[in-house]
Amino acid sequence: MPVTVPAPVASVPSRPASVLSGGTAVTALENRLSEMLAAGTVDAQARAAAARALAAISPDKHVKRLGAIAADPQVPPALRDAVAQSLGELNTEAGREAKRAIPARSAEEGGS
Repeated sequence: MPVTVPAPVASVPSRPASVLSGGTAVTALENRLSEMLAAGTVDAQARAAAARALAAISPDKHVKRLGAIAADPQVPPALRDAVAQSLGELNTEAGREAKRAIPARSAEEGGS
């Protein structure tokens, strides 16, 4: 199955890792991913992928925001679950704390 990259990510120019480590391209990518994560018009799968990417790029920088998204009852449940899973995969104390702060979902929301 072919993988389609959402336009905000696809438009970041491809550069060698040595250039990326300089920070400029990484910052641009983080900005685009943050925009995608915040955009309610982007589907939940793409937003979840953006959350996972942000957590992988700079977990300390994004853990607080990801925790807030995972705890927000206004966020679609599928996205909250994906973000919570990303927090658990960070394997950092900040990620574990953010995950523990997520309230349990009610049965109406599909929680256990």
